[in-house]
Amino acid sequence: MTDRKTIYNEGELRARIPDELEHDPLYKILQDRPDQLEELFREEFLNKIDVNAWYSTTQAGQILAGPDNRPIPASSLKHYIDNMFEYIMPAEAPNTKYIRLNYLSLIKLKMIWLLKKEFRLSGLQSEVGILGFVENKYTEEYSSPPSNDTLTEIHQMNQFILQTFFYQDDNGQYQLKEDMQKLMNSNLLLTSGDVQESINNLQEQLEQEQEQKMELQKELEGIKKQIETSDKTDQKTFSEIKRRIEENEESIKQKVLEREKRVDRGTKRMEARNLAIQEWNSKGWLKRNFASEQAEKDFIEQRSKEIYEDLIQDLEDDEI
Repeated sequence: MTDRKTIYNEGELRARIPDELEHDPLYKILQDRPDQLEELFREEFLNKIDVNAWYSTTQAGQILAGPDNRPIPASSLKHYIDNMFEYIMPAEAPNTKYIRLNYLSLIKLKMIWLLKKEFRLSGLQSEVGILGFVENKYTEEYSSPPSNDTLTEIHQMNQFILQTFFYQDDNGQYQLKEDMQKLMNSNLLLTSGDVQESINNLQEQLEQEQEQKMELQKELEGIKKQIETSDKTDQKTFSEIKRRIEENEESIKQKVLEREKRVDRGTKRMEARNLAIQEWNSKGWLKRNFASEQAEKDFIEQRSKEIYEDLIQDLEDDEI
């Protein structure tokens, strides 16, 4: 006996979501968070979505705007799309050089935005099972042990990689070939998703501070003009208003400087982690392969802290 599939009209998105996301891990998490689940079903959000349309990241940012109606930057959305591509992007997306999102992609991005502060990027990736595409409907897959032919192909591939990328030194240890090392060093190392996410958030906050500063500047200019054209304003009132204006300008300037400092520190933390990873990768091939994952994690964590402290000290010295 086959399951009957419900047919929905175009305007029944609210009724469609529970069925579409029945087996979605993030939707299951939201079921235990009534306030966030209510935000997902907010009519102002759902009424903007057309189930037959394809949206750009800019359009998606406008639809996903929060209660303050501030659009989410396309760069922030793209950061999550790039790191959770298999989960967010529909299999039937148009084959173009631009990202195109359907209604279900927007629902998933909304859930990500409701949970990202609690779970961070790495936690969200773990919940949805990245590696691999997360189906909305439940499926079962069975796998069998690899055949002898497959094992032979794997062994041959390993030998090819060793011969192409490595050489044996006088001690019999495998080392990365010089030209391959240069190629690796010429490209940016992968960074921690959570660190990059923190920097993106700080940059967004800095942009918001700058916008607030510009808006306040306009208001202050209007006040100044009113003061200049008003014959009834005495000198005492003028001085008091001027003092308050200067205090506000100084306060905004200080906030902007603090945001910039936090962005600098976030960048240094990312740089420290990259250097620690590079230092680990420079160790002998056999030493790295026989080391446990925990040993690698502990080494990178400890070296990141040491390098970060040195970089921060240099940054503070420059500020002085």
